[in-house]
Amino acid sequence: HSTNDSAFKGAGPGLGLSIARGIVEAHGGRIWAESPGRDEKECPGSTFHVRLPLIQPDGE
Repeated sequence: HSTNDSAFKGAGPGLGLSIARGIVEAHGGRIWAESPGRDEKECPGSTFHVRLPLIQPDGE
């Protein structure tokens, strides 16, 4: 998701990442975020990563 400098200031219950984490982990995956800091000019946001396995491991 990308916005201009003033459009998105975060409004909502904040459940999106929690729900995404539950779905990803239920499928044997991993989700994480990286953020260099909060500076709208130099570092305007965070990077979110999702890693899912191609096949389900044996025994799970």
